[in-house]
Amino acid sequence: MEDQQNVAKKLKSRTKLNARKRTYYQFRTPSVNTYLGCEIRQHLPILFSEHITNVIDVLGDGHCGFRVVGQALGKGPDWAQVRKDLYTELENYKSLYDEMFGDIRRTQLLQSLDCKETPTPVEKWMTLPDMGLIIASCYNVAVVELSNDQCFTFLPLHSVPPPMPKLICVGFINGNHFVLVGLSENCPLPQIFSPWSRFHEQNADTWASLYM
Repeated sequence: MEDQQNVAKKLKSRTKLNARKRTYYQFRTPSVNTYLGCEIRQHLPILFSEHITNVIDVLGDGHCGFRVVGQALGKGPDWAQVRKDLYTELENYKSLYDEMFGDIRRTQLLQSLDCKETPTPVEKWMTLPDMGLIIASCYNVAVVELSNDQCFTFLPLHSVPPPMPKLICVGFINGNHFVLVGLSENCPLPQIFSPWSRFHEQNADTWASLYM
């Protein structure tokens, strides 16, 4: 876990952003509450405050993390499909995730994804940073996590960037709820989650040049 002071130092040490234009998902969410930042922004790292363009809240029923991912990817609030997709990712790349997490932890993550209850027990909630690389790899997108405890950028492990790379940002607030965060185009990004460097496949190398 990194506190805000450490995050601040790392952000200040960034000399320049990659010149390649980033593509962000456009949030079209008539069914959820959208904020310009007032109530929820105060629960996100102050270092990013000026770069937050909007914040989208979702139902807080224990599936909120998966709802946020679905909302960002244009799947609507279909948390069940997101759970299935991530479960399939863990199964299809078993050897990769066994090496990264170990068999016991990978099994625990599979069990946490296998849930249809509402509201959802805590052990079935989405967890970061564990799920960050899985989400990025499953959907071939860059994923940014912002919270007052830690801030990371997660990159896909086993695929090349598409012609127009996508980035989504997930905010974690109050220690118990996920929201979807819109970032300005030139927003500085948190450090890349370090396990990516060790475990990504060679064809995913070029992701780093886009988000370092």
